Amino acid sequence: MKKISIFLVFIFILSMLGGCHSAPVEQPDAPQQETQRQPEPEPIVEKRASFFGVGDNLIHNCVYWQAEKHASGDGYNFLPMYEQMRGDIESADIAYINQETVLGGTEIGVSSYPQFNSPQELGRDMIDLGFDVFSLATNHAFDKGEKGVRNTLAFFDSHPEVTAIGMYKKGEEIITVLEKNGIKLAFINYTFHTNGLSLPSDSEYYVPVADISNDYKGMVEAVERAKGMADFVVFCVHWGDEGATQPNKIQKDSAKILADAGCDVIVGTHSHTIQPVEYIDDTLVIYSLGNFISAQKGPYNMMGGAIKFDFVLKGEEKSIENVRFEPLINQYEAGFSNIRVIPFRNYTEQLGHDHAVDVSYNYFKNLAEETIDAAYLKLD
Repeated sequence: MKKISIFLVFIFILSMLGGCHSAPVEQPDAPQQETQRQPEPEPIVEKRASFFGVGDNLIHNCVYWQAEKHASGDGYNFLPMYEQMRGDIESADIAYINQETVLGGTEIGVSSYPQFNSPQELGRDMIDLGFDVFSLATNHAFDKGEKGVRNTLAFFDSHPEVTAIGMYKKGEEIITVLEKNGIKLAFINYTFHTNGLSLPSDSEYYVPVADISNDYKGMVEAVERAKGMADFVVFCVHWGDEGATQPNKIQKDSAKILADAGCDVIVGTHSHTIQPVEYIDDTLVIYSLGNFISAQKGPYNMMGGAIKFDFVLKGEEKSIENVRFEPLINQYEAGFSNIRVIPFRNYTEQLGHDHAVDVSYNYFKNLAEETIDAAYLKLD
């Protein structure tokens, strides 16, 4: 009996010990790690600014005499001669013109070839048409000496809404940076000569002149500085042979040097004729835009051109797009009457017949097609 009691006690103890073991505890699920979302890439923003440019605004006496008649005794009114161009000029984000003749004004006497001086009403009317950038470094920059330069700069100083390049006070930066639609554009302006004229050595004024003998060092240095200041570099240059429809060796060589230095666009003037458009690597080169207006007599001087294109930024990538060269006709009838600029898209066979110079619609069409690559030429 005692043995049975001891056995029962032993069983009881074992059951108690077994009951002391804890039941397995369920571990809570580990918190789910939230999936890290990768940030959405920033959308590439495209920035775009349209450019419109024309060539030499060459104001002969026949041009300012006509402007005087238009003003009916109240100074000069040039607008009727350019009115057909207004829409193209106003529609561009940046409209450029080469102001061939100084705006010395009537104070020092208006004058024609060979040493030009134009009324300041000309500048007023070009601003009214919508031009934003005026290049002044031409072979006629010193035609009226220091007074001509001073008065020209005084005129533009009174119009801060536009930009003049190519004439400066000594010590001023020759690179001008404009911003349009979020795009920074650096403009530089040089001439290859000033017809042998110069300002006094102690003059406070300065026009950049290309130094061929020094491998264009100043031009190249200006381009290299400009690249650090803007998204695009535009080099406006007065060069070449008058009357030539093809660039000379100096133009070709210097264009390559400027392209290698980092120019994005080279806009040429001076020859009073249109010259080809081409690319040197990624640099757009317009060798000459010819005359915007003039009273020259050569048939080839009657055709100028307007260049149109877009500056485009897509993120870090930049490009020049939609390049178009549109011919312009300097039209006048007998006795240099009714001088005006007509876009070729508005030109007709009858207008060619009426021109005081022995030209025709087909003459101008052929000249454009022989000179400008079909990839860029727009006739209608």
